[in-house]
Amino acid sequence: MSDTTRLQLPLLAAAQAQKHVTHNEAILTLDGLVQLAAKSATTTAQPSSPSDGDLYLLPAGKTGADWGAYSNGAIAHYYDGVWHQYAPGTGWMCFVQDTKILYFYDGSAWQRVLANASDGSASTPAFAFSADADNGLYRIGTNNPGMAAGGSLVQSWSTLGNTQPLQPAFYAARSADVANVTGNGTGYSAVFDSEILDRGNNYNNTTGVFTAPVTGVYLFNSVVRLSNFSSSFNQAYIQLQTTARAIQSFIGNPGAMFETNSGLGIFGFGSSWIAPMTAGDTAYIFVNVKGGSKVITFAGNGAYSCFSGILLA
Repeated sequence: MSDTTRLQLPLLAAAQAQKHVTHNEAILTLDGLVQLAAKSATTTAQPSSPSDGDLYLLPAGKTGADWGAYSNGAIAHYYDGVWHQYAPGTGWMCFVQDTKILYFYDGSAWQRVLANASDGSASTPAFAFSADADNGLYRIGTNNPGMAAGGSLVQSWSTLGNTQPLQPAFYAARSADVANVTGNGTGYSAVFDSEILDRGNNYNNTTGVFTAPVTGVYLFNSVVRLSNFSSSFNQAYIQLQTTARAIQSFIGNPGAMFETNSGLGIFGFGSSWIAPMTAGDTAYIFVNVKGGSKVITFAGNGAYSCFSGILLA
């Protein structure tokens, strides 16, 4: 046997002359292969002025007086003014300096260590935190990575769009009319009793109140339809009432603008608000009409009046 089995290191022979040459060659080969670290795995042109000890993983398309004849995936090691080619073995690992990526040799090609990670799941992400095993990144499907927190999907990215399945959001409508709620300056806390969407169950359709599950900035929208107006009603407003503040949208002299429908004055108006909220804060819609009697009806039927909100940031 003239070479070792795994690293192909030259062995000394009995009565061999100049044994130091063979010994030094083996040591220099070990110097390149032990704690394997390459300058690059993508450089194709053989460097014109390499430094002693430089080492490269050779990609397809390589060129050069020496590299051009070497095998794809070979390890090229420069020492003593000469390029040397090593054939990697299955399972060898190499750190590539220009990309700071760790590679392994699978028997036919160099692969990124992260390239063959398991798909994982929301409960056991492929890339998780060492002290928090159900938080991290995993593969939902083709071109569709997901982020898990607490064992649940919180973010999905895909070429069709990005979603946040647990992002707090709600949408509710009024199912039927509520008569005589305002008109004389008495305010009415609107209840939208028909829930169409309530992600996280943070909206109470009995009270009409949304409770913020997390501190953040929220976007709210509401459309309110009122009826039984006459020309005497001279002021109306819709207001988002939160724990911290009231944000009002004012309509002046609605009696001069109402639409007559079968003898009933109908007026609809809506607004949007952005409101900072602390976890546990509440928000609801408040309506007030002034200038007449308490005869104004809050219109329902599922399509006339609605209230929605979502966590923005």
